[in-house]
Amino acid sequence: MRAAAEPLTPESVPGSHQSVLADSYYAADGTLTPAVGPPDPDHPTLSEALHPGGNATYVRLGKDVGPAKVRDTAVASGLLPQSMAKADAEFPVGTSTPSAIRMATAYGTFASGGTRHDPYSVTKVVKDGEALPGLTPPAAGRALDPEVAREVTEALHAGARGFGPGVSAGRTGDQDRLRTAWFTGFTKDLSTAVTLFRLRPDEPRLLPLSGTGGDKSERGNTLPPRIWGAYTGLGPKEG
Repeated sequence: MRAAAEPLTPESVPGSHQSVLADSYYAADGTLTPAVGPPDPDHPTLSEALHPGGNATYVRLGKDVGPAKVRDTAVASGLLPQSMAKADAEFPVGTSTPSAIRMATAYGTFASGGTRHDPYSVTKVVKDGEALPGLTPPAAGRALDPEVAREVTEALHAGARGFGPGVSAGRTGDQDRLRTAWFTGFTKDLSTAVTLFRLRPDEPRLLPLSGTGGDKSERGNTLPPRIWGAYTGLGPKEG
């Protein structure tokens, strides 16, 4: 999501070192063009389409960039290769099945300026008064250009509108088929993911979330942001 010298066309993306402006939009001729003037709901920029769930925009962008490149970036940011879905046309809008801890890892990569820190849960084991070897934390590694991470963080501010200062987030949008609901939010110091799903013990298939948590929970996608806010203390003020 960095500035390109000229508009980015589908033909220019594969194998190109050009990149994409967060404030660019798809013009009528199919080029990604920097936006000028007030917002146009019929031609949202990539940043504007991100929060409300502009799936059509990102399906098109994924096709232009290439699903394999999208997959490689997700894995480099912290998701596990085995959690990645088939790299088809719908892949860029979120058909994979990462765990909550790995979502927090990937968003933490954005928070840390593009440096990935893999998760670990055990810091030390002591036997007979001696620390056992083999528990060195994973080494940090560069996953994204710092400017790319900064632009992603800024674009995700819209997902946390109303939350505490400095919060950026991605969440399940209203366009999704709600059998799971997510909220992954981060500040410069903390990245946390909340996922919600519903099933019966004797039926492993995921069930719709409609009505989960009562009538005011809508389709279930209101609950993860509330849980995240309660846990971090950075949720919207209720009044």
